[in-house]
Amino acid sequence: MLTIRDEQMRAFAAVMLDGFVDRTVARVAREHPVRHAAMGTDATRALVKRGIARAGTYGIEETGAVGAFIDAMITIHPEFEMQKGMEDVLEILKDRDVSDEARMQLVGERLASHAAE
Repeated sequence: MLTIRDEQMRAFAAVMLDGFVDRTVARVAREHPVRHAAMGTDATRALVKRGIARAGTYGIEETGAVGAFIDAMITIHPEFEMQKGMEDVLEILKDRDVSDEARMQLVGERLASHAAE
């Protein structure tokens, strides 16, 4: 029988988190080259880590949804959901009865609607 100790699980989780951060920074550099160039890699990495933590405060943990949350931070504002007029976006983020992916889909639609106004 295989036993995985808590410290082994933490180490495994840290490696997985580091990999996600690396992949997300690379994706930001590829998909948002102007913003990435303006920020630099270190600041982009810090923003990605903040984004993971902030998404987690809303219970958003699925990788695709976290990536969408980080994209909103990059394209709208680092604290997009706290900006004036974004109360509806904040309410969607707080609704834990809806899946992570569905919430971020709704957030994307609301952000697009706000941009069109």
